[in-house]
Amino acid sequence: MINTASSYAEHMTREELSPNERLVLYALVGRLTSGATPAGWTSVFVAVAFLSGVQLVALGILGAYVSRIFEEVKGRPLYVVASDTAQRPIETRQHE
Repeated sequence: MINTASSYAEHMTREELSPNERLVLYALVGRLTSGATPAGWTSVFVAVAFLSGVQLVALGILGAYVSRIFEEVKGRPLYVVASDTAQRPIETRQHE
């Protein structure tokens, strides 16, 4: 786990690759040189892509729900009257 910005910078400047980076590099090199991908690569990629999409949709639904709650909690009126053009009744005008 990377704790500080300096250790992150050190991690990014090292020349060794993480296991995930090695797997992606292996798949790309294999695909470009021999035209084949590692066994099971497609099914894993499709599963990860599908589940990532499901997560994004769920996050969008949750965001819409939270935004509606936020608007409701603010307690603002649905509209604000900018000016009142109606004349007041005569009896209220005489007492002013």
